[in-house]
Amino acid sequence: MKNGIFLFAGFDETHAFDNIFTAEGKSAFELVLKWAEGVKGECAYAVAVTPRTEQQVKSALEKCSCAGKFSLVKKESWNTLSLAEELALFAARTSSSCVVLAFGDCPFLNHDLTEELLESHRKYLAEYSFADGWPLGFAPEVIDSGAINILCGIAKGENCKTAALGATKESIFSLIKTDINSFEIESVMAPKDYRMYRLDFSCSTKANTLACLELCKIEPSCLSCGEADGADARVLSDAAVKSAGVQQTVPAFYNIQISRPAGVGAVYNPYSKKELSLDGMEFESFCKLILSAEAFSEKAVVGLGTYADPLLNPDFAKYALEVLSHKGLSLLVETDAINVCDEGFALQLGRIAEAGASRVTWIVNVDAFGPDVYARIHGGSDGSAFAKATRAVKILTDLFPGNVWPQFTRMNANECELESFYRYWHDKESPSGGNVIIQKFDHACLFFSDERPADLSPLLRTPCWHLKRDMTVLGNGDVPLCRENEPFADEPLIVGNVFADGIETVWKKFRPYLNEHIEEKYCGKCGKCDEYYTFNF
Repeated sequence: MKNGIFLFAGFDETHAFDNIFTAEGKSAFELVLKWAEGVKGECAYAVAVTPRTEQQVKSALEKCSCAGKFSLVKKESWNTLSLAEELALFAARTSSSCVVLAFGDCPFLNHDLTEELLESHRKYLAEYSFADGWPLGFAPEVIDSGAINILCGIAKGENCKTAALGATKESIFSLIKTDINSFEIESVMAPKDYRMYRLDFSCSTKANTLACLELCKIEPSCLSCGEADGADARVLSDAAVKSAGVQQTVPAFYNIQISRPAGVGAVYNPYSKKELSLDGMEFESFCKLILSAEAFSEKAVVGLGTYADPLLNPDFAKYALEVLSHKGLSLLVETDAINVCDEGFALQLGRIAEAGASRVTWIVNVDAFGPDVYARIHGGSDGSAFAKATRAVKILTDLFPGNVWPQFTRMNANECELESFYRYWHDKESPSGGNVIIQKFDHACLFFSDERPADLSPLLRTPCWHLKRDMTVLGNGDVPLCRENEPFADEPLIVGNVFADGIETVWKKFRPYLNEHIEEKYCGKCGKCDEYYTFNF
């Protein structure tokens, strides 16, 4: 039985061809080629490319002396449908019984996991096989040639929502999920579930590439994954979850204060309890920070506000447009949205939508199903404020379709309206189109009394996601360890200043605190925190 080895290198952006691995300077794609040639049995080989990656692929094939083995399949761009179609054509052309699909930016594809997948696939006559519970990037997918033809039919269907989406590592499974019970699926289970760590060992982004390089430092054997006697995937996974360097690479989320937190009304906002006069960041300083953030992270989400409503800044649109002028950055706006209904605000919103509506996410703090509970949460506001908040969702959705989320911060004061809120907004006919967020109450390390209707924390504590991925920046450039350490706190912990020290230097100062979490040691404030398991971006 012949295996068709199909490597995807049709990336829009990637570090797959950077010569950063081994003393000889091999790229991730070269390591993938080494893995592909090591798959046992009779095999046929192909690589999916675009005009952007074609020459890089050809150079790597020549460097690895395997240009004659691999056929190239070129398209201007790849989506889920074109990927499924080419997999079917490749299987038919090469008479392959199954196709082993792997992405060319995964340097640690594991030989043993691959063989175990293929053995299981054949033994149980599976149509689709995958590695379950392992970090992303250790194993390929195996798809029966007959199943690929079925998937092509699904992708061509009128109701398929994923066919036109760009090809990703989730594309094939997204098609299978549309009728999952119709397929024979097998998996090779990890000895324990590593999914909660969100480990991604691909060179798809700077953050993931740095994680790969860090794993090389602590476990050099990872570079022998593609060999028959190569690295043990379990050993590598265990090493990764104990490494702060693997888990904390560059910030994925920058939350920047651009307006004053004074005067906020929501009872769950710390500045409603302890008013402080904190100026928002000046625009010129903001521009410098955004430039540095993109240079450091390459890709990141920028939030405008921390605990302060960004729409209270009269120049809000300038700040938003500055973020959108940087290709690698997207924008998050969390707001009460009361002034969205003002006539003068429509022009600003239109300019932002024109600059990049798909890169802007709005979270509107509605928090209630009716005006009475809304007034209880938002500090005595009248019924018109609730009407404006709900109307704002519709206004924003018209300009930013699919990217507006009414939010309900769940607490004892509004628990009575949780079900009504969810049923209304989750309906596809609602003003948000079905988008809804139920947010847990944050007692800010017991700065507030505990108003959580339910304790959602995991049985076993895990290292804090915010130490791994977030950077909060106050108006003057100060960076607290997290937003629980903003100035409202009794003893705020400021780790540095982005303007005085630089982003990279400040970010390095987070590492000792993350190491303590990995060692299950928590300082006084971290020990009281209930936000460690919540995840932003």
